[in-house]
Amino acid sequence: MLYPGRYRDVGWRGVDQPELKTFLHAPVETTIRADGTLFIDTDGMSSAGAHPVQATLPLFEGILFNSLIQHVFYDTRYNEGTAMVLDYYVPAGSACNPPDIYHATALWGPAFAGGIACNQSISRAYYANGYLEEVHASNAQVNAVIAGGIDLFGRKFAGWNMEMCASGMFGTAFMDGLDTAIAEFNAEGDSGDAEVWETALPLTFIGRSIRIDGGGPGRYRGGAGLYSTYLTPDVPSLELGSFGGAPIFTAPGLMGGYPAPVPTVYVVRNTNVRELIDRQEPLPNSEGDPARPNVLTMVRGDAEIAKGGNYIARPIEPFSVYVQPGGDGSGFGDVLLRDPASVKRDLDNGVISTRMAGQVYGVAIDSQGNVDPDATQAKRQAIRCRRLERAIPARVYKRQAREQLMSGKLPTVARDLYKDILGKPGRFRDEFYAFWELPAEFEVR
Repeated sequence: MLYPGRYRDVGWRGVDQPELKTFLHAPVETTIRADGTLFIDTDGMSSAGAHPVQATLPLFEGILFNSLIQHVFYDTRYNEGTAMVLDYYVPAGSACNPPDIYHATALWGPAFAGGIACNQSISRAYYANGYLEEVHASNAQVNAVIAGGIDLFGRKFAGWNMEMCASGMFGTAFMDGLDTAIAEFNAEGDSGDAEVWETALPLTFIGRSIRIDGGGPGRYRGGAGLYSTYLTPDVPSLELGSFGGAPIFTAPGLMGGYPAPVPTVYVVRNTNVRELIDRQEPLPNSEGDPARPNVLTMVRGDAEIAKGGNYIARPIEPFSVYVQPGGDGSGFGDVLLRDPASVKRDLDNGVISTRMAGQVYGVAIDSQGNVDPDATQAKRQAIRCRRLERAIPARVYKRQAREQLMSGKLPTVARDLYKDILGKPGRFRDEFYAFWELPAEFEVR
């Protein structure tokens, strides 16, 4: 079913901490041999560092098999026989093969990113052989709230909310991704009952809904994740946070589809929520307008915004409001090929905004709330014209990118990334220098 050949994709994660902000690079070269065996080469992966966003080598192998079992080996048993069809190389000292056991590996970002890149390659191999029903874009970056402290009964507690298992599913070559349905490591998505979570982690749900504009746009859109809003209780001790990622796109689309949006955590402290409750006024139990979410317009207080979903746990006061988005799947195919009726359905169901329908999908809705076919055709043609106006030939882009790299005029996080991955000998460095026609003595400044 997989067309033999060599496929290349890359996955991204990042570290977003007060003392460290960096990209993590997870390139994957997947070779599918004629005898049905696979070789996965991650040469060029970022080095291990003083942060938790990395993985052990066995964990990376587990992520690979977790993905491959769902998309390739789904009719076999997961045992050593299955493992014999796969060989892989992960550079020693990299973020998925740290040099010693003292490197933190609590958050497995690069391993998930490598799994996503491998899945992208597998989808291209299916596509090349015509098996469209197996072709899919990227799964979501999962995000979850973490909490610890002493609850109202005086009990110590600590843990995280597994709502992340109900993230949005990837778009495919023939259908939309399901909303709130899956996580990369858990194909049977389940958010759990809110009432049960309230007994385990004493956070009061004031809202749980589907994230608006969550799924990556495409001819077949990605599924949207959950959008949960919590009220912090008056307990003896509470620390609250979220694990997510850096504010970058981590679930890329496929074959023209767009990535899933960057998740954003909202925390509002020193609020007027107690007053709102006393006056029986509404609380922000849903997202509202993604550009001006309800949590920022319906509640007064000191707001913190964590793009990427990474919010380091810290003490939090009672009657604070905490918004935790779930992960979203990415889209497949050109947005302008999406059936306008599907856009209208999503709009009616509150899954997308009017901005998404008009500006991204190019669908015109008349005053009666119906699709205007002629106006939609004109709007989509205008979008195509703007694409052509912005487009430049690949050779021009390559020249401009090379000049930027040679001059060293790069954002700090990008410059640090290049210094790391190009400072190590290997296949990736050799091929990078050859493709960009860099002199042998070149070093990133």
